[in-house]
Parts: sequence; C-alpha cells; structure tokens
Amino acid sequence: MEPMDTVRDTAGKILAPVMVEYVKWILSEAERLGIRRIYFLARDGWMMYRAGCILAENRHPRIECRYLECSRYALRLPSFALLGKESLDQIFLDGIDVTLGKILARAGLDRQEALGAAQAAGVSVPLDKILTRQEIRRLKPLFFHCPPFWQMVESHAQKALPGVCGYLRQEGLFDDIRWAVADSGWTGSLQQTLKVLLEKEGFHREINGFYFGLYQLPKGVQENLYHAYYFPVRGKIRRKAYFSNSLFECVFGAPRGMTEGYQRTKQGCFVPRYRPALGENFPALHVVEDAVVSLARQKAERLPLSIRAWELCPAGKLERLLAPFMGTPTLRQAHAFGSLTFTDDVLEEPGRELAPVPSGDPFLLSGGHLLTKVLAAAQLAGRPPGESAWMEGSVVRRGKHVRRQLAEIRLYKYALYLKKSVFRIITGKKRESS
Repeated sequence: MEPMDTVRDTAGKILAPVMVEYVKWILSEAERLGIRRIYFLARDGWMMYRAGCILAENRHPRIECRYLECSRYALRLPSFALLGKESLDQIFLDGIDVTLGKILARAGLDRQEALGAAQAAGVSVPLDKILTRQEIRRLKPLFFHCPPFWQMVESHAQKALPGVCGYLRQEGLFDDIRWAVADSGWTGSLQQTLKVLLEKEGFHREINGFYFGLYQLPKGVQENLYHAYYFPVRGKIRRKAYFSNSLFECVFGAPRGMTEGYQRTKQGCFVPRYRPALGENFPALHVVEDAVVSLARQKAERLPLSIRAWELCPAGKLERLLAPFMGTPTLRQAHAFGSLTFTDDVLEEPGRELAPVPSGDPFLLSGGHLLTKVLAAAQLAGRPPGESAWMEGSVVRRGKHVRRQLAEIRLYKYALYLKKSVFRIITGKKRESS
C-alpha cells in the first residue's frame, strides 16, 4: 500500500469520524450555552470550520460558523505592547529544537536585532545553538533586565497592534452577539491573548472556548470558560498518554501558509499577511479534508433539525479509534504520517519529519523515556533530549525493540500527567486555605 493510500484509509476510518464528532459536540455545547457564533481559529480550525458550516446549515437554533485568520505569532506579538514584561513567559517558551534565535524571533526581532539584544543582555550563546530547558531558564532573567531588548519588543509590538485590533473589529468580534472560539487546544493561550487585545479596545464580555484537549490553562483564567472534548486539564490520563498533539496538528491543519500579521488596504479593509507556505504536507491535508467534508455531509443528511436533539458520540468511543493510531501505530501508518513535516515554533520555520528515524543515535528515541527526562531535568544529561515530535511513530519506523520502547514512552507519559495532577491538587488546596 502506498503512503497516500494509507493516509486515505486512515482519514476515512479514524480522522474524519473523530473530527466530525468533535464539531458536533462544539455545536451542541454552543446551543446549550446560548452561543450563536463560533470563530474557528486558523489553522487547526480549518477542517473544524468546513465541517461546522455543513453541520450547522439550516439548523435550529442558527449558529454561525466563521474562520478567523490568525496564529500564535500574529496575536501574541501585538499583545506584548499591553502585557509589558509579563510577555517574557510567552517569548521564552520551551519546545523542540529551541534556539536563542527562535526565542527572540517570537518577539519580532530579526537576526541583526537578536544579535544586538543578546550582546546588550551579556549573552554569548550562539543564536543557532539548540538549548536545553535549563539553559532557557537561565537566559530568561538576563533579558528581563535588559532595557534595549524591551525597547525592540515594544517597537515591534506597537507596530503590529493597530492591524490586529482593526482586523478583529472588522470580523465582528465586537458585534452584539454571544460568540466563542474553537481550536485544537493544549493550553488555551490564544483565548487569553484575544481577551487581552479585545479589552484594550473596550470589550469586557466573557469569552468561551471549545477545545479538543487541554493540558493546562493560562494563569488566573476562569476555568469554566474553557471547554474540552477529548481530555480536560484534570483527569483522563490514559487518553493523554496515548495522544500526540503534534500528530493532531499535522493531520488537521489548513493547506496554506501561517498568518504573520495584518495590513490595511487602500480601501480601508484589514487583510491577513501570510508567510510563505511549506507545502510538503498539502497532499495529505487535502485527502484528510476531503474525508472530513464527505463524512460531514453524510451526517448532516441524517441529523435532526434541532441541535438539541442530536445524539452525540461519547469521546470514550473515539478513544478506541484514536489511541491505537497515535499510541501504537502500524508500520504503514508510522511511515505515512511520520514522514510529514512538523515544527512547533510559533514562526513555523522549515521543520523536519514529524517522526524521524534515527540512524545510529539511540539518544533520539531515549528522549521520551522517563530516565532520560529525569536526568535532563537534573542537568545530568550532556545535551537536550533529541526528541521526536511523534515519539511512537519514530519507534515503530525504526523497528528495533518496539514493544519495550513504546512501554518506556508510556511510562514517562503516565508519570508526567500523574505528577501534574498531584501538583494541581496540592496548589488548589493551598489556594483554598489562603
């Protein structure tokens, strides 16, 4: 079977059913909460939007589906003008293959500015050196106390602010209607960033968000405004252990370049400005999109006109489809999807394979093991774990000690999410007693 045949088969049997049921849940929750417009956030929201338009057509009550052209970078950069030094937490985020150059680019700095900022902060780390989590933490306070760096951040943020505010107003976010956002999820940070930007323009209403899954939430938010379908912040540890958010983003993205910012036309309209598209994944994305649209049309013919009367598929049933695909993929699935290109950085620089196959470097696969993570956290590992974005896919593609490697990855994930659950319980009790 050719890789694209595997993509087509998986899209029809797993990906499309998961996405369509998720969108049904979004519309059902919107009806329950009295929300009458949903903004699906680019680009993870593209296939959700396509399915939503089909499923919501001629339903009661009427729920309008819109697609908001945005990205983490396009919304975060202008918000730095409002957050001040609080924005450093979003600039110095950890990730895969993070370098100082990538970190400073998140704040809008070009390479020459990044060199100047590093020099002003007294940092001699090369811009292209891959950093460990500990190195990122050590660098962060140096830039916190660096006035030239903040002058550059403020300059770029202020330039971007009028465009994003104009675009959001143009797209109806200030209309007198209850609306919510929908996205893939993971941290819910874009919902909080939107809130910051809109409040600057005088918008002070609640914003609800619908997400496939949530690992954590921004500090200080109202948790009841963040709604998760497949796994919430608390609990569902097994689902999280057999889930890959990187793979989810890879297969459900929009086949177009990311939104870099906004510009005003001569006619006074605000239009998105796109970065050049990395088109390696487009053939697979078109296949998945076709499967989602086709299934949404089939479902729409059988659904009652009243959204309240819809019968929803419990997320637990979809776990039987999704968990084996993501957590224990077949060799064909691992090759077909693992060869897709992926980057988790906000500026989406040219990435690498989602699940690379290491050659003579067992450290790559050990990056997901509990012991390696512990050593790295204790600064006993000599270099950052060489992580695959979809570790399970790399293990299966490599084909050596597959069962043992997958078991070790699962052990690490269970330990990670159990630790986070215990931490939330402890911190929650401390807040209650204070």
